[in-house]
Amino acid sequence: MESWALPHMGYELATQVEALSKLDSDQTVCSKYLISGLYGVDDAAITDSNSYVSHVTRLPMTQARLFYYDFDHNGKEIVWKATVNDRQQYIQVKFPREAVLDIIMLQGCEIPDRWVSTYFLHYSMDGITWTTVTSNNKPKLFHGNNNSLETSVTTLNPEITALYLRINPQSWHGHISMRFDVSGCYKVKKDPFTKTTYVRLPTPPYDALKSMLIAESKSATFQACGRMCHERTSCVSFTIDAHRMFCQVYSNIVFSKHGSTINPSGGVSYFVRNVADPALGFRHIPGEIFKYKVNEIEINQQKAIDVCQGYQSQLVRIDSETKMKYLQSVIYGNNILSMLNTTLIVSGTYDYPKWIYNAKGPPIEINSALWSPGNPNPSNGHCVGLMKTGLASIKCSERFFSICESF
Repeated sequence: MESWALPHMGYELATQVEALSKLDSDQTVCSKYLISGLYGVDDAAITDSNSYVSHVTRLPMTQARLFYYDFDHNGKEIVWKATVNDRQQYIQVKFPREAVLDIIMLQGCEIPDRWVSTYFLHYSMDGITWTTVTSNNKPKLFHGNNNSLETSVTTLNPEITALYLRINPQSWHGHISMRFDVSGCYKVKKDPFTKTTYVRLPTPPYDALKSMLIAESKSATFQACGRMCHERTSCVSFTIDAHRMFCQVYSNIVFSKHGSTINPSGGVSYFVRNVADPALGFRHIPGEIFKYKVNEIEINQQKAIDVCQGYQSQLVRIDSETKMKYLQSVIYGNNILSMLNTTLIVSGTYDYPKWIYNAKGPPIEINSALWSPGNPNPSNGHCVGLMKTGLASIKCSERFFSICESF
């Protein structure tokens, strides 16, 4: 078996198992901000009837994004504006894949006061044939803003399934001007057949693994054990016992603070399935073998754990300053997240008298140097959030965005 050693992290990446098997059903990925979140669309995906053209150049479509703030040389706020004020104007977005849409959010322009008061919604699967949202067999008139300061939030009932969505203003204040975003979910199509790679981790104590045992067999080769795990969609890790010629596969990952990836006498080796799918939004953390994904839906810690497990991952463990700073730069580098979602749920819980990670296996204490000033503080809550200043104690029932981690 070949491997690429990463001694400074204590992990190895094993070769892929040359086995084919069917994967489970497609997965659902939801976001509060399908247009301007971390996984939002490019400017080129936002088009319109013919937006306002200044005396210099056509304004970019960045101006149409929710909570985008900029001003021109006259001190006027830059937002999307239609060229003329009539009921044929529209702005539309093309999503990267078919989406189920449930909320429309609109903002106006504060300087000067302008906004869209009412609008029709149209949707399409090809950008050519459009369907109008109706009520009682007539186009449904949706209510937008009634001032320039607040964000109007409209729930779609029933939801809309579309690749394209078009907003068609019907009444307005001052001039047709707006910024917008949409909440909804994608179905991520899985390749029905795939190959699998594994990461070697320090071998945890068997007592930490035995409750997650799925299956076992007489085998001592990486290929045979890897194939055994690969063919079980619930399997995310396995051990090979070279002495006993034995393979065991498990339904979860156990991180061990102690142990080695290499046992010179043979012994037991522990491998974890590389399951992070880029289509779900997983991205590499530089210098790490881990990948992360921000869940742009507001849920409590237990539901965040459930979402991560649905992606065969877990809440991210903030275990180094480098990792923390990188994730902070990603989150606070996004306009909407930096303004509205400044706390994100990460791995951690208060287990008197220590703060430990949520991961299975022997408890690992959170590095005290990673806490923000005034933290940890159990009186503020027994779960952990990532903030701009570091880790903080939060209530486990509070609803925030969260971050998953996988290989």
